Amino acid sequence: MAAALKLRALGYPAAAAGGGSLATQLEGRAVGRAELATLAAWLEDVKIRALPVAARGALREGASGGGGGEAWERALGAYLKELQCPYEASLAFGDDTGRYVLASWLLGTAVAYEYADGAKKFNASAARPAEADAAAAAARDGGFTDLQSGETREAALALAVVLGVKHAPDAPLLGVLESCAKAAERLASSGGGSNAGSADNGAAGGDADPLSSLPLGFETGDLAVDRAATALRCLFINDLRSLQTAVDRLLVSVQEHTANPKTDTKRGKVGR
Repeated sequence: MAAALKLRALGYPAAAAGGGSLATQLEGRAVGRAELATLAAWLEDVKIRALPVAARGALREGASGGGGGEAWERALGAYLKELQCPYEASLAFGDDTGRYVLASWLLGTAVAYEYADGAKKFNASAARPAEADAAAAAARDGGFTDLQSGETREAALALAVVLGVKHAPDAPLLGVLESCAKAAERLASSGGGSNAGSADNGAAGGDADPLSSLPLGFETGDLAVDRAATALRCLFINDLRSLQTAVDRLLVSVQEHTANPKTDTKRGKVGR
């Protein structure tokens, strides 16, 4: 997260001393001494709160004094040490780039403290839009948004009839949908057509699993992994076949120009 974005996320008041210019300075990666002093004091008072209230006076005085004076320098050094900052406090007394590094680190630390204070609230707030988007997408795509509604159950039972899935009258709706999904997969793998009515009978409508008749050459002990390996082997063999075909065509093309006597592949004979 960019430092300027962290500043806005924390609600840093633009009316505070240097507030408006600080965002601009952060975007330019160059922070003034007064702006850093004001930021450090505000973050400690409002967000971080690592020091007792009585111990924050030197930081506040440094902010009101524009970041000048040895007292503020000592206070800032002790404060950064308290927060276990990986950077030396001397960066604050050098150029604007060094102060940007400290300001960015302080903002990141404040964001971490802010999240720790309200993790449950933030997580719940982040989850609600995702849930709403998922429901909206399901409604837009014609999916089921409420598994408890009568309309959903009626549609699922109608689908079960079409796919030939047998179920008890009081079967759980989720179980019916899972059976329908499996039946649809078997139907698709067997080529569809008139086998829909027997899709729930496994191989009754044809080979439900075309991969099962193909040799893999080894076993992993996991059926899903074996199926995936078989599929990859089939794809590899298909690629080899395509490569062989391309090589054959290349050889034929070369022979038309180099063979002696000439070959005529269309006529299937050598010479005239």
